[in-house]
Amino acid sequence: MQNILLILIIPIVSASSNAALLNYNENWNNNEFISSIKNPHLRVKRGEHDLLDFGTGSTFPPDAELEDDNKEPETTEHTYYTMTTHTDNEEIFAQNYIDIQKWISEGGAVGQTENSHLDNAYRKAAGVKLKFDFPFYGHRLQNLTIATGGFLYVGDQTHSWLAATQYIAPLMANFDTMENGSSISYADDAKRVVVEWHEVTLRDNRQAGPFTFQVHLWRNGNITFVYKEVPIPITNISDSFHPRKMGISDAYLFNHKVSNVPPALQSSKRVIHEYHRITVSPDKITSNSVVFMEALKTCLDATTCDECHKMALKTFKCNWCIPKDGGDKNHGGEDTDGNNNKPFCSDQMGMHRRRQEWIEGNCQVNEENQYCKAEDVTSPDNTTKEANTASLDESQTTLVNAPTAATTIETNTQDVSPSQSHHHTQQHSDNESSGGIAFITFFALIGISTSIWVAYAYLNPHTRSGQLLIKYRPSKWQIPSSHVRYSASVHM
Repeated sequence: MQNILLILIIPIVSASSNAALLNYNENWNNNEFISSIKNPHLRVKRGEHDLLDFGTGSTFPPDAELEDDNKEPETTEHTYYTMTTHTDNEEIFAQNYIDIQKWISEGGAVGQTENSHLDNAYRKAAGVKLKFDFPFYGHRLQNLTIATGGFLYVGDQTHSWLAATQYIAPLMANFDTMENGSSISYADDAKRVVVEWHEVTLRDNRQAGPFTFQVHLWRNGNITFVYKEVPIPITNISDSFHPRKMGISDAYLFNHKVSNVPPALQSSKRVIHEYHRITVSPDKITSNSVVFMEALKTCLDATTCDECHKMALKTFKCNWCIPKDGGDKNHGGEDTDGNNNKPFCSDQMGMHRRRQEWIEGNCQVNEENQYCKAEDVTSPDNTTKEANTASLDESQTTLVNAPTAATTIETNTQDVSPSQSHHHTQQHSDNESSGGIAFITFFALIGISTSIWVAYAYLNPHTRSGQLLIKYRPSKWQIPSSHVRYSASVHM
């Protein structure tokens, strides 16, 4: 099959601690967002400037390729995780399967075994707030979105195309919870969270029977897939109506400038780029199977500049990155939204969710220990500001002292009589009056010109002036909402 690059225009809304419930196949109002999801075997080199050009298609950030770690050995070390698969092993299964209802009833965890939004539902999702920070590809997450389709969405932004990327999928398929006994439950004991899809069925293949499987997310970043009932081979599950995926994926959000449009209409597009994926081989998954994914250390685990440059990782070389307006140069970290302008430790490729900050901070050209010196080291931005301040102070000093010097010279070279003094005073008064009239006239002309332009633009909306007035009309001055429709407003 010919390799293709799929570009999806989708809306977006920031996730919050009260994560919302949504119908993830719904076509929402157009709020500029594009998803860049690639064929698993497609290798695409990025462009030079992270610029999205609708005239020639899409280009991508420099020196980055999608890595799809899909390999056959039972234990495989990937860039971010080490994956071990146990196929049809009842002993390993028994050691890892959790009876969620019993776990909650005994007081070992807090959670739900029923949810009104996910019960008797199809293509629905519900948000959950964790009791701990979960490291995913090095990023600290506090919110999950549980989908009826057999996966967790773990992106920072919630949109309608949840199955595209940024997922943890024990078995993503065309499931629903319409049949008797079908349910989705979860429990959290502050050390791990367990989500179970219990006796869910394929909407387009009821006769296949019920599926039961779990995903465990551990406080240290490890992930476990546990499969209790898999009635048919995974390869026999159709992907005609819903993607069929097993594994994990992450991506970063980037605001791209748009070219080939009139200057008055220039804007940016929010694009999500998938940068890494691990796929579980469907041939190795049957009933009583378990998959372990052990999280490996990443550069993002370091919280200080010194710690960052001392990290010795097998697959990454770490550099300290200070975004624009980055604050303390030697101490950083990351809030759960993944985008806070604090300094952070990054791999040299900048392939993570904070890539926008990495690009804008020119972190790809920073010297190795540029920011690991004493705290009085001045960043380039601060140096510029200090230079500008010094120039301003010097200029102000010159202006203040200049009249005194001129007066001193004039006084020393000429005696001024009372009549001459009166003449100069009158002349000075006339000059002030003329300057005031010129000042008023200038602003009056600006006001008249602006009024004429507004009237012209209003009466001629097809012109460039008219389009500019439409784009920046007063109704657009407020902070824009995401215009996202929710099926409910409570969380689990």
